[in-house]
Amino acid sequence: MMAKIAITQGLPFTWPHTYPVKAGTTGGKLILRGAGALNAAGILQGNQLSFNLTAENTAGLEPGIYFYEVRRTTLTGEETIERMRVTVIADLDKMTGGYDGTSENQRHLAAINATIAARAKGGVPVRYRIANRELYNESLADLMALQRYYQGLVNLELAQESGANLWGRKIRYALK
Repeated sequence: MMAKIAITQGLPFTWPHTYPVKAGTTGGKLILRGAGALNAAGILQGNQLSFNLTAENTAGLEPGIYFYEVRRTTLTGEETIERMRVTVIADLDKMTGGYDGTSENQRHLAAINATIAARAKGGVPVRYRIANRELYNESLADLMALQRYYQGLVNLELAQESGANLWGRKIRYALK
């Protein structure tokens, strides 16, 4: 599993991957699309293609999820080498207001937990009527299933951030 790539807005960034150069390669480009857009030219170094983003490049990117594509330029045209997601995060040093660094999955889980807590207190009706329309809230069983799903996603995110083993428990052993 590839590590999650995070670019800090307004700071220089060296792309963590290099790509092998095929015969006839003349260059490459990195294309980022999301809340903003960026095209960066690749650097040919021996038999590797790499990318460096300057502080000016990243300053124009709004924080959020971006999709990127790495393309290799050859004598016959362009070919896509890699396509994935990247996260652009805000530079905390340059921010003047507050910042909520929680992920979307963490926010969903918090909302589901708040709904379950309100339902447990009896403050949320299961069914209600507004102007000739009858609205139903999710059943408690559905909310609990969603809670388990988002808790699993949040646990996975936290494990990735801490560098934990994502494939199960660590087994310690000694050879005698």
